[in-house]
Amino acid sequence: GIGYKALAEQLNIAEDDAYDYIDAWKESYPITNDVLIENNLESNRYNEYMLVSGRRICCLESQHMLTNYIVAGTASDIMQKGIMLVLKEIEKNKLDANLLCSVHDSIYMEIKEQDVEKACNIISKVLTNVPEFMDDIQHKFKVDIEIGNSFEH
Repeated sequence: GIGYKALAEQLNIAEDDAYDYIDAWKESYPITNDVLIENNLESNRYNEYMLVSGRRICCLESQHMLTNYIVAGTASDIMQKGIMLVLKEIEKNKLDANLLCSVHDSIYMEIKEQDVEKACNIISKVLTNVPEFMDDIQHKFKVDIEIGNSFEH
């Protein structure tokens, strides 16, 4: 949720270049820009907005706050849906695995050694293709899996 002036200052670049970066970002993520246009934030800045996800937004003071809210909220929705689908598949396959916690876009699981390979395949397959969101997003999600004996490894 940053404006072109703040971006230019932080990156130590010309404001025109920062404006171009932001425009390129909007072109890369047209669904976000469509929501901004549909809600006409400039002329309705204190109205309440309802996004596709059902989230309510009120009293946002800038387009940048709305953009940030949309991106962060969508990422959270995708991750929550993905976690639910992973757990469903783990249970369906009767694997000895438990979700310990999730932090932002990471999940931490405890998995019995004999089930690690199958669980990793399920996690990768499910999170790469979270189905509810694939119609609006033109590419698969990137999934990195690390295996260790503790959170530190």
